[in-house]
Amino acid sequence: MSGLPHDMAKTVIRALRAAADKIGTTIILSIHQPSPEILALADNLIEINDQGNATCSKTGRDYAVADTETNIDSSSY
Repeated sequence: MSGLPHDMAKTVIRALRAAADKIGTTIILSIHQPSPEILALADNLIEINDQGNATCSKTGRDYAVADTETNIDSSSY
């Protein structure tokens, strides 16, 4: 969503969320520095840091206090 104002990015993500819910499909996307409000629209998150380590969170809605976090060793790929 590079270059989109926050309100427009939120509108796009909400539309994707509604479409996924309506037709029952998965949407995979990459987003840089999303706001907590946008993260809350996700069901599952995989966050990759600068060192290539990934943290999986069960739900975007619980992002602040994710109950499932796992570090993935990217060297095994």
